[in-house]
Amino acid sequence: MDQIRSMVRQLLAKAKINTPPVEVEKVAKQQKVKVKFAALEGNISGLLFRKQGRAVIGVNALHPPVRQRFTLAHELGHFLLGHRGDFFLDRVILFRDSKSQEGTHEEEISANRFAAELLMPEDMVRKELKNHSIELDDEEAVEKLAAKFRVSTQAMTIRLQYLGRVSIGDEF
Repeated sequence: MDQIRSMVRQLLAKAKINTPPVEVEKVAKQQKVKVKFAALEGNISGLLFRKQGRAVIGVNALHPPVRQRFTLAHELGHFLLGHRGDFFLDRVILFRDSKSQEGTHEEEISANRFAAELLMPEDMVRKELKNHSIELDDEEAVEKLAAKFRVSTQAMTIRLQYLGRVSIGDEF
């Protein structure tokens, strides 16, 4: 079991969360992280400010609720994974350069993995699927599962692929 999955399991156990959707704000509060929702400029999705062991996460209140949840989980990941620096500013990437497409920035990759594990814990996803697979082209099934976890359909699709729970079908 990897470090992120283990950490998330401990956080969820401490918060007594065992069914979706995960209450991300409750997890942040238990870690003594303040969360503020505010209208942020442009494509800023969220930020983390850390000083003397204390942290504040800002989330763009103008973004859709599923995006806000992912942003909060991502910023919490920066904090709990001990990423270096006192200030993180994350933007919605509309146009990616070749380096960002490669996903080579380790801190961003691990913060995204943390967010996915926190919002869609492997154990909860597997329990919801009851050992069945979902076909990629079954948009309704993926949307239903995404709604239950209060994440975007895109995030759920990526998570299912990562967990090996999606069937691609013969046409691909």
